[in-house]
Formats: sequence, C-alpha cells, structure tokens
Amino acid sequence: KPVKSKDKLVYRQSQIYNYFDCPYRFKLSREFDMPRSLAMKEGTLMEGYILGFRDEDGYRQEELEKGKKKDTLDVYQRYVAPIQAIFVDGQHAVKMAWEFPGYILTGEADFIGTINLLGEPIRAIVDLKFTGDIFKIWMEKTGKRQFLQSAIYPYLHFKSTGELLPFVYIVVENNKSLQEDVLPLIKTYRIDLTIDDFAWVESLIETIHNDKELDPNTSACIGGAFGNMRCPYLMWCKYGRRPIEEHNHANFSDLTD
Repeated sequence: KPVKSKDKLVYRQSQIYNYFDCPYRFKLSREFDMPRSLAMKEGTLMEGYILGFRDEDGYRQEELEKGKKKDTLDVYQRYVAPIQAIFVDGQHAVKMAWEFPGYILTGEADFIGTINLLGEPIRAIVDLKFTGDIFKIWMEKTGKRQFLQSAIYPYLHFKSTGELLPFVYIVVENNKSLQEDVLPLIKTYRIDLTIDDFAWVESLIETIHNDKELDPNTSACIGGAFGNMRCPYLMWCKYGRRPIEEHNHANFSDLTD
C-alpha cells in the first residue's frame, strides 16, 4: 500500500518522474518497491568510497562489495581520489521533506555543501551519478522533466532553510577496464534556479496530487523514459501485460523469408 506519514501521502522525486510518461506507472511506483539494479548498486558502492558508507541495509561496504572481483574493486579505487578532490566540505545523504496540506514531498541529497567546480568553490546541492556511456545518456538531456531532481531538491532545501542553492550533477562514467594511468571520464552539469522556477515544481506536484484517475499510457510500456527498454513496472501492470501476453497465430507459409 502507499506509504503514509501523519495520515498524509508521501511523494518522492523518483516516483514523480514516472508521471510524465505514464500516470499509472506513477501509481505503481508508489505501490511496489523495485529491487535495485546492478547499476544502482555499483553507483551506491562508488558513492560510499567517495562520501562514506552508511550503516544501513543496502549501503554497507561489505554488502555492496560482495561478489565483486578484486580487479573490479581495484579499478573503482582509482576513481576515488580525482572525484573526492571535487568535494570540499559538507553533509552526505541529507534527508529533506516539506509538508503540504494534503501530502508530504521528500528527497535525499547525496551531498549539500562546498565543492570545487571549475576551479572555484561553490556551495551547492550535489548528486553523484555513476553511469554508462556519458555521451549516450547525458549529452541530449534538455528538458525540465529530465532534470526534475535539480528542481525538487533545491525547492525542498529552500522551503526548509530559506537558502537558494544551485544543483550540480557530477557524472562519472563506469569503466571497469580503466587503465592505471588514465583518469575516469567526469562530467559536471550545473543547474541554476530562481525562486520563480519553483512555481513549476508546485504546479507539477499539485497536478499529480489532484489527478484521481492516473490513467495508463500504453504507448509508454516500451520506450519513453527508458529508451527501448520496457517499463520496469510492467509485471504488475494489467494494461502493459495485455498486449505482450496476447496470443499470436500464423501459418508458416505466411512468414517472411
């Protein structure tokens, strides 16, 4: 069942992202917890090496290193120094929340504090990404929905503290064959916001909260935010399963050569 706190619905940024492609996917994301993918676990491992491990299930060093080859772990250790040099001083794994009349909006920032960006110290909210091909995944991001996190986290921080901070993505390419004398590919992406930008966040959250239908968009069952992959919630979706499980019948002679 959807999590409730103080008898109010709780919305997370990762759930809200689903609404753009399929409102029903947003509903499913609130009802079912997806197991963390290998990529997510590797990202959490790298975050631990750089910012510190947490004594929580799914975040402990021994759990995240389990099953990894020594050669892979040795490569990951080469990432640590050049990335740690970006972080100057601040807090890791900062939980944020703001209560509205009908719901609570939450998030957790990887880091809030001072970083060294392009040779200058700035105070920012930071998300550390450990990803595949940077060019394929990051070079074509231009829409607000693709940078949703960069709006919601500064919004939550501003509501709680009155401090308006930029949001910085630090994107590190995961290359398990990185040679010893080669630095990892690191891309930084800074998003600046104004207080006026927060009206977009508030309008989006209110639209989602007031959508009582949450209709499915079956065109997003394969594709949408996930490229050519199928929706990760398809197993629980009666609308998405139907066309895939549909029976097919053909004469062999009618098949193409």
